[in-house]
Amino acid sequence: MSAVILSNFFWGYISDFRGNKVVLQLSAFFCLLAPLSVIAARFLTPWLLLFGFFVTGFCLTGRRIGNTNFLLDIAPVLNRPTYIGLRGTLNFPMAIFPLLGG
Repeated sequence: MSAVILSNFFWGYISDFRGNKVVLQLSAFFCLLAPLSVIAARFLTPWLLLFGFFVTGFCLTGRRIGNTNFLLDIAPVLNRPTYIGLRGTLNFPMAIFPLLGG
């Protein structure tokens, strides 16, 4: 949770000054770094697991911020409500399936 909170400042700065495409690219890098650090923890030190969890928080927050803002960047002004509504509709199965499976 601390990584999620701290990363908002980082992603906000990157989004404002570098763009949302860079946010998505850096987020993809952090998403790759998370499992690699967990694998390395097996061979080096268990303390790398903490780094893996921290990087996972960075990854998830970056994806959340980057996806929404990048969609707003690429959507035509008149069609933005449609794009956002379609995104919400297509995300519905990801929200309901864990409830059905549980």
